Amino acid sequence: MSGNQDLAITDAAVAFTAAIMGAVDKDVVKPLDWWPRCRAALEASASASETWPQFVSRFGQKMQITAIRESITEELRVIEQQIIENGWWSRFRLLAQRDALYIASMAQVVRKERRTKKEA
Repeated sequence: MSGNQDLAITDAAVAFTAAIMGAVDKDVVKPLDWWPRCRAALEASASASETWPQFVSRFGQKMQITAIRESITEELRVIEQQIIENGWWSRFRLLAQRDALYIASMAQVVRKERRTKKEA
């Protein structure tokens, strides 16, 4: 696996995480707990899932997500296509588990940048 491909896969993992974290209910999971739980959810979901749907579902369970808005679902569909079409699934799982702290941290930055753009 090339380093460039790992970067692209990690970018996809960050995009997934930044998107799906928009479905977390702050009344169910306190914002202070979001990112440590997100890291743990990435690790657990990646290690226990054989398919993309299992991964998304397990991640959602770990983050107590009960519903996902259509706009987020569309982002996840695009990421899924990228992962499946490029044959990245097994490497995605490995990197999501191994680099969960980094992925969660970068997703936090992406979400902050999105909020800043919306406020501007």
